Parts: sequence; structure tokens; C-alpha cells
Amino acid sequence: AIGEMRNMQIPVYVYKTPTTVKEAKATIHEIADLLHASDESMIASMDADLKTVEELTNKHSGERPLVAFYSQFGLTGGKGSTFDDMCNYLKVNNAAAQIGLGPFDNGTREDLIKSNPDIIFIPSVAYTSDGTTPATAEQLYSDPALQGVKAIANRRVYLVDSSQVMSYSQFMTRAMVSMAQ
Repeated sequence: AIGEMRNMQIPVYVYKTPTTVKEAKATIHEIADLLHASDESMIASMDADLKTVEELTNKHSGERPLVAFYSQFGLTGGKGSTFDDMCNYLKVNNAAAQIGLGPFDNGTREDLIKSNPDIIFIPSVAYTSDGTTPATAEQLYSDPALQGVKAIANRRVYLVDSSQVMSYSQFMTRAMVSMAQ
């Protein structure tokens, strides 16, 4: 389809989906340049979010908590994923990356138990059209197999807006502010 549009002299811009904050900023800048628009306010908003995240994370000392991102597909957000990049800003350890999951891998409930995270983040709403039901905090809290997981035992399962945490855009920094809070 892209080739056909280009053959018809229709301008087409194709970009690599960003997986890091740095890449998202670069993509925003490229698109702004193509549209002869300013990206200043959007980048400034992302930078303000990052400053807020840094201020919040600097208030905590001690060991970095182990954090898991758990969706209806299981433990996800492994090494090289957007969530993994977010973990660096949040100054937390990524459970999925620690057990060897990659950016597109989905771990099992057993992987969640094995990783034993201090905190679990789950997306707030269903983001697929396949009819799959999203994981809920109450499902995790009531699952007998998960009772030994630190995040479950300490009731540290938090919802994060899926349109932000699963975004490859300026919204990823909003998700980080929510998670840091």
C-alpha cells in the first residue's frame, strides 16, 4: 500500500515505532519538522513529567523495588520494551527483564510467582478488540496461587491508564508520573 501511494505521488512518512522516551522525542521532532510545526510544548510537557518522576523517585532510598507489568496476556514488558525504559526512569527493577523476557514476550502466572515482585502495575482498561478481559487487581488479590507474592500480600497492585502506559508517544511520560506517585 505504501508503494502504491508513493507511485501516485502521495507523500508517505514511515517511521520506526519508538520504544524509549528518547526515541519518542525524536519521532515527535521528525513529525513536527515534516509538518512545519513546533514540537516545543509537547517536548516541554514530557520534560516536565520526567522532572516530576525524578523528584518523586529521589525521595526514596534503599533497594530498588522489583516491579511487574501484568496484563491479561500475563507478565510482560521485558528487556528492550517501552516498560523496561520506563523502569530506568522510575529507578525500579523490571521483573520481566530479570527473568529473561524480551519486549514482545508474555510470561505466565507462574513467572509472576517466580519473580515475586514488590509492586504490580496493570493496565486500567481493555485495549484489544479480541474480547479478552483485562486483569484486575481484585482477580490478583483473590487468586490463591498468588498469595505468597509480595505485591499481593502487601496489596501493592496499581492500575495505570493503558492509553498512557502502552503508548509509544508523549503519553508514556504521563504513565511514569502515575507509576511514580
